[in-house]
Amino acid sequence: MSALLLALSVLSASPTTETKDVYSLSNEAFAETAKHDLETLKQFVAGMRGVLKKVEGNKTLFTKGETIYSPEQKQTLLSTWGSLFAYF
Repeated sequence: MSALLLALSVLSASPTTETKDVYSLSNEAFAETAKHDLETLKQFVAGMRGVLKKVEGNKTLFTKGETIYSPEQKQTLLSTWGSLFAYF
């Protein structure tokens, strides 16, 4: 449900009519953009650390095998796989 709301809010956002590259920004605007990009990068790094921690904690799930997974194991596999889509 929250993913649907997020998708709708992104799609309903009005597009910007003016595009600027970083070279045309004032120093203050450039610094603000850089700070925003840094915060976004920190979020991605924290997210990837969480995924790595989950994968390392469940190594047997993430190796190829002829195993039948329990519903909990399937949920772990699918949620971990799904969390990676934000990075592509």
